[in-house]
Amino acid sequence: MYIGSQEFLITLFLGIIGLIAFMEGVEELFRRSMNADKKKWFSYNHLNDSHEKWDWTIRIGSLVLYLLVYLLTGFSLFIVVLAPILIVVSTEGVRAYMEKKYASNPNNYKIPLVRIGLILFVSLLFIAYAYQTSMFS
Repeated sequence: MYIGSQEFLITLFLGIIGLIAFMEGVEELFRRSMNADKKKWFSYNHLNDSHEKWDWTIRIGSLVLYLLVYLLTGFSLFIVVLAPILIVVSTEGVRAYMEKKYASNPNNYKIPLVRIGLILFVSLLFIAYAYQTSMFS
């Protein structure tokens, strides 16, 4: 099974769908057990103006930094894999901080922390698999 084959693409697609379902399921279990508020899909859910400013600062700053690293070092698959992980972890960290400080429900801040843990766990599994199978060589 090579990267351009139809079998690989189907396996990749099903794997991504499975990971999303797993992560959403675990997050929903934690949300219900901690009585945290449910968030809407595909909305920003900023708690206040300060949260919105920090979130957009991270997004735009990481894009600029990503482009600078690309221009200075060239294409690196490691950067392509690592950059989105760092962006998501940093935005979720800001969300956890803002929820802890400003949210009306005291349990809301725990959900972004669970999400960070899941993202790091899945990312480490992916990197270990890619390293073991020499996917990026």
